Amino acid sequence: MRYLFIISSTILLLSCTANFQQIDLTGKPQAKLDSRGEVLIVTPQDGRYGTINYSGSGQMTSQEIMSAFARHTKHVSITTACSSIDSCLNKAKENGHSYLVYPEVLHWEERATEWSGIPDRIEVKITLLAVDNGEIIHSAILSGRGKWAALKWDHPQDLLSRPINTYVSSLY
Repeated sequence: MRYLFIISSTILLLSCTANFQQIDLTGKPQAKLDSRGEVLIVTPQDGRYGTINYSGSGQMTSQEIMSAFARHTKHVSITTACSSIDSCLNKAKENGHSYLVYPEVLHWEERATEWSGIPDRIEVKITLLAVDNGEIIHSAILSGRGKWAALKWDHPQDLLSRPINTYVSSLY
């Protein structure tokens, strides 16, 4: 009986934690970013799951990325005024930025985990470019899967902070 209790408790505790993963699409950056460099973050299109469009998810993603970069540099801003990498690079050059962060929401899935046991999921691709030459400094896919057993109403945006902060910290 005691072993059953220990096994049940372990399973319950493990199911109450979110999982995060980072897949590096490029090699590690050759050098750390300069904390004096100005960073421009593009607001991505809103995330989707099937036919569901999660309005505001692009803005939430760019805000979370801005918060992470703000821990390392005081010169960080967000733009919604460009759509392609080339137009964003031009805007960044015009405004004297050093780095361009081009995020894409690849997957955004909100589930009623409390009832269904199906966790929320999120996947964001972040491409970091040097504005002066347009070269990719680093690119990665950050993903998170919510808790299997949730006792409160969680949302996909709650899965953004930890992987993004970890990723940005690794750049400085």
